[in-house]
Amino acid sequence: MIRATGLVFILCVSVSAFAGDKEFSIYAGGGVSAGKTSLVGANSTASSSKFSDNGYFLEGGMNVPMSGDVGWALGGEIGKSTLVNTLKSETYMENAQLDYYAVKLGLYIRQFGFGAGYRHNDLTVKSISLSSNQYLENNYKGFLPFAYGNFSVEFKGRYRAAVEGQYVTGSLKNSTSGTVKFNEMTVGLRVFLMFE
Repeated sequence: MIRATGLVFILCVSVSAFAGDKEFSIYAGGGVSAGKTSLVGANSTASSSKFSDNGYFLEGGMNVPMSGDVGWALGGEIGKSTLVNTLKSETYMENAQLDYYAVKLGLYIRQFGFGAGYRHNDLTVKSISLSSNQYLENNYKGFLPFAYGNFSVEFKGRYRAAVEGQYVTGSLKNSTSGTVKFNEMTVGLRVFLMFE
C-alpha cells in the first residue's frame, strides 16, 4: 500500500513566483500506465519471467523557464503497479505487486520533455506451482535509475495532459535469495492541474 506520507509531497499547494520576468509553475495530478516488465535471476542459468504491467500513480512538480519555450522540469511521483506473468499455464501462476516513489529532473522544449530520475522500488513476487504443490513469495527492493520522454498539451489555461514513456533498469536485492535483474518499460497517460 502506498504510504500516506508520500501524499503530502504530491498534493502541492497553489504557489506563484517569477524567475526574472518569466513565470514559474507548479503542477499536481495523476494517471495510469501500462507496459512490460522482466525479471532475470543473478546467475547465468537462471530463467526469466515476463509480465504485463498495469498501474496508477500521483505526480507533482514544477516547471522553471530558462529562455523562451525551454526550461527545467523537476518532479516526483508515487505509484503502484500490478504485474501478471505472460506465461499461459494451467499448473503455474506468477504475479507481482510493485510500489515505488521517484524523483526526476529534465528539460522541456515547447511540448516535448525528456530527462532522467531515480526510483525506489518495492517488489513482491508470488508464484504457485500446482504440479509441485509449491508456493513462493519473495520481496525485492532497491533504488534504480530511469529515463523518460513525454509529449504534453495544455488546455483551458489550467490543465495539462501528457503521454510519457519510461524505462527503468537495474538490480533489485532480496536479503535471502540474492538479486534479480529488473527491466520495465511503460507508457502512461497523465493529467495535471496547473498553478501559475
